[in-house]
Amino acid sequence: MDGEALVKDVLVDSVSAAEGVTPSSLTGYHKTGTYTYDPAKAKARLAELGVKDLTLKIIWETGEFASDTSVMEALVEMFGAIGVKTELQQFEPGGNILAWRQGKQGDWDLLGNGFSSPTGLAITMMQGMYAGTPEKEKTRDTYQGYVIPDVQAKIQAASSEVDPARRQELLAVAQQAIWDTWPCAWAFVPKSVLAHRERVSGINLAPTNSYPLVDARLEA
Repeated sequence: MDGEALVKDVLVDSVSAAEGVTPSSLTGYHKTGTYTYDPAKAKARLAELGVKDLTLKIIWETGEFASDTSVMEALVEMFGAIGVKTELQQFEPGGNILAWRQGKQGDWDLLGNGFSSPTGLAITMMQGMYAGTPEKEKTRDTYQGYVIPDVQAKIQAASSEVDPARRQELLAVAQQAIWDTWPCAWAFVPKSVLAHRERVSGINLAPTNSYPLVDARLEA
């Protein structure tokens, strides 16, 4: 994926390319790597694998993220540039995309999806997305079928560590393990914007995209 083009031309700099498996604003975040746009390498890799006439089905829900339709249309062009055909299927809010995500309704190859962290902690997002177990997968309660026992064990170790310094070390190890197994074509992080008049103070936007009103002050 040409992430730079998506950021500048499609999402008009309202986002930044992800450099980890969680947003950098979250407590416990660890930078794991970056995406490199290399269509020639992608085509060569497909040829090495003997893949021909590949078609991918991409699904997403309207409004899942900003400019969602434009992003998906850009993906069609980028996949086409390496000889991969794509089929888009868009779901309206309130539709049955959840059943598709769980593999109950139909089959798909790539999902356009977002995930938030209500606590402002990286571990919360990691637990929700990457701590899947075989037991959870039986009921389709994992995150799109991501079940890797070694990763789940690393997340569990980080979440149960009480020493802050050691916890951060374990969080870094777990996030790197996720990155190394992450079946993600590209990811981005929306930029949070906060505006207020000069006579309003004490408003500091938190990683959860919220702020405590108790700290706000209004000058005369």
